Amino acid sequence: MDSRIYQTVGVLVVLAAVAVGCFWQLVTHPRDVLVGPQRGGGNDLTTYFIPSRNYPRQCREQFGQWPFWNPLACAGVPYLGNPQSALFYPANWLCWWFDARDVLSWIMVAHHFWAGLGVYFLCRRLGFAWLSSVLGGCIFLAAPNLMAHTGEGHYAQLCAVAWVPWAFLSYDFMRAGIRPAGVALAVVLALSFFAGHLQETYYLVLLLTLMVVADSIARWRSGDRAGCGRLVLSWLLVSVAAATLVAVDLVPMLVFSRQMVRSSGLGSDVAGKIGVGTLNWFQLINPFAVGGPDSYAGRDKFFWESLLSFGLVPLVLSVVGVVRAWRRHPVRRLTWFVIVAVAFAFGSGSPVFELLFRLIPGLAMFRAPSRVLFFVAMAMAVLAAAGIESLIVRTPAAAPGSLGIWLRRLLLIGVSVGLLVAVAGRHESKRERVPIEEVSNATDSPSATRDAPAVSAEFRAAILQRAIRRTVGSRSTWVLLAFTVFLLLTAERWPKRAAPASVLLLVLIAIELCGHAQRMLTVLPTTALHIKVRIGAIYNYEVEPFRVLSGSNALSDLAAWEHFVQKAQAYEPLPLGRYSKFFAALTGKPDPYSELVGPSSLTVTNYDRELLDLLNVQVAVLADDAPPPDGWQLVARTATQVAFKLGHYRTSWESVAVYTNPNALPRAFVVGRTRVLNQGTDEIQALADLDPRDAALMTVEYLPPGPRAEFAAATIIEYTPNRVVVEATLTAPGYLVLTDQWYPGWTATDNGQPTSVLPANIAFRAVPLSGGTHRVVFAYKPVGLGIAAAISLAAWCGVLCVILWKKPRRTP
Repeated sequence: MDSRIYQTVGVLVVLAAVAVGCFWQLVTHPRDVLVGPQRGGGNDLTTYFIPSRNYPRQCREQFGQWPFWNPLACAGVPYLGNPQSALFYPANWLCWWFDARDVLSWIMVAHHFWAGLGVYFLCRRLGFAWLSSVLGGCIFLAAPNLMAHTGEGHYAQLCAVAWVPWAFLSYDFMRAGIRPAGVALAVVLALSFFAGHLQETYYLVLLLTLMVVADSIARWRSGDRAGCGRLVLSWLLVSVAAATLVAVDLVPMLVFSRQMVRSSGLGSDVAGKIGVGTLNWFQLINPFAVGGPDSYAGRDKFFWESLLSFGLVPLVLSVVGVVRAWRRHPVRRLTWFVIVAVAFAFGSGSPVFELLFRLIPGLAMFRAPSRVLFFVAMAMAVLAAAGIESLIVRTPAAAPGSLGIWLRRLLLIGVSVGLLVAVAGRHESKRERVPIEEVSNATDSPSATRDAPAVSAEFRAAILQRAIRRTVGSRSTWVLLAFTVFLLLTAERWPKRAAPASVLLLVLIAIELCGHAQRMLTVLPTTALHIKVRIGAIYNYEVEPFRVLSGSNALSDLAAWEHFVQKAQAYEPLPLGRYSKFFAALTGKPDPYSELVGPSSLTVTNYDRELLDLLNVQVAVLADDAPPPDGWQLVARTATQVAFKLGHYRTSWESVAVYTNPNALPRAFVVGRTRVLNQGTDEIQALADLDPRDAALMTVEYLPPGPRAEFAAATIIEYTPNRVVVEATLTAPGYLVLTDQWYPGWTATDNGQPTSVLPANIAFRAVPLSGGTHRVVFAYKPVGLGIAAAISLAAWCGVLCVILWKKPRRTP
């Protein structure tokens, strides 16, 4: 058998073993859901991705329709076009046949494996030996930063990141002039885009562009003008090809981007808000130096966003790679990238971030610059592989000098890192001081404690003490470091023992990183996700559609959507701008994001009553002791499932009260009078002053002057995700208002004739009607979908032809 087959089988076995070690709890409980220990298992996977990935199957089974529109959240939102829906990502198609609770955790594990395999093949392409490449793949598969995001349920991010090493591998082939590599790179970029998180794909395209620029300049300076032109042209063709491959998702996404809250971008203070802090330097030695996922006390409360850790052993090996293999491609390039990327990850206040934010378009769309650490983790894995390679294969390019020079350089780098940590510690110690026992017993509460000005200085001083104790004062850290140095010195002193020492280093890495993963991950029984509130009193309350106002803890999106209960709020990371304005007027808060995503408790008495009626909120699930608005009626007292201690799962219920709103407006109604919003009018204030039974807010008056229809309810004949049929009778001209979100792509017919769908009351839909009886049919199809789908289909057919085409052999 070919040795390459043995090597491929070997790497698959090793990566699978490391994956089993990292995800052991899921392996032993394969039907559970992979989560982190924070918030009782609540994360983005359980809150957002499971109901979102189940929705296409639900839409097909209940209505026989494509999941273009989702009426169950926030008065209706587009499904196709939402960047995180990832409708066209192949892995998500499993959810069309299987429950997302059963498959999403394993899809994340598969992407960890795929990411590690990509680094292995990338290292092999760079000329590394088999053992060095396997080590690099294991490091990236089990990277602490990736594991932390997995524990927080960042499913789409993990799917996108898994394609990063494959993109760099394809680029290296394209750089060498291998033509099919351009097609492979376009496909990889398309799959990364389809995965459902644009930030990682954007960073990937940006890095590849910078690499093209650097390689083009190098070729130009060396006199290879033709090679420079070919590389630039190849990259332009790849970019165009990737855009055509994803057109079916890209065009609806561009429409969505103009309607969402962040359509105008973010300022540098907001875009760089979530980043690394100076205390995170300690995490280079111990990822839990500043606390774990459930007890983090760093710059912000997001452990997974600011985790500056790659493993202690991989860190030492990467330093060895930089020192010993500086001249080897691509060590020098990766080293500079790591330095710049880590400086960028600090976000607001970092000179690198502020400079790049102003120079590079598109960075204003993202609020977590620390996501660049995904790419740093891959770079560190390759550098660590280069360090092992320099010990196994002694080449002139890999060995810059004698053992003395190597040790001096290693000492210099260690001292430099120590100075950085010392400076960071001194900076933090000036701002924090709190009793150390209060910190050690913290869970999520330190975030709140940290924000209190009176104790901020004491708190941060205590965190600094704990970080020092968990790094410099940790016995396990010194033991791990001692073993690593011993094996490195053995490989350096006795070359024949370099391979066995490298194998032991691989084992040491697996033990360290798997141990970190076990502390960042746990599992949640799927029975905990089937339902969070006994909603019998809600489900059969009305025949016609209505909305429920409820905190996410009382009625989860998953439980509501499975019973086609429509929530006025939902965990939607990218809410639409019109609905956000409506909610700002409803709640009286300029920034209503926390209210939109559904907090654990609601103060409904502070909401605008008339706008609450307009929103068609007929039911509210409130805390048992929460006061309802005047006039609301108590229907039932039921129970809601609350948080529990993971690993000791038990069902725990707390009492909630279900109220009904007898004054809620019907979902569809007729109104005659209008209030025109002139340019410069405060829309939120105009909504707050509106009586929806008397008039509708319109941007333009579409009906002729004269008598108008009186307020009257309309009858909904059919209500499905992509189609709504309404019948109404008017005594005079007026507007049929449907309190579902207005969005481009919604069309309507009036008695079979096309008519306009207009925005009314800022967020909703309206159709102008004449007097008489009308049958209005609303239908939704994403704007430009037909043309975009045709372009993508043609592009994928072209890719298939390239894959299947074989160059004919020349006959002698």
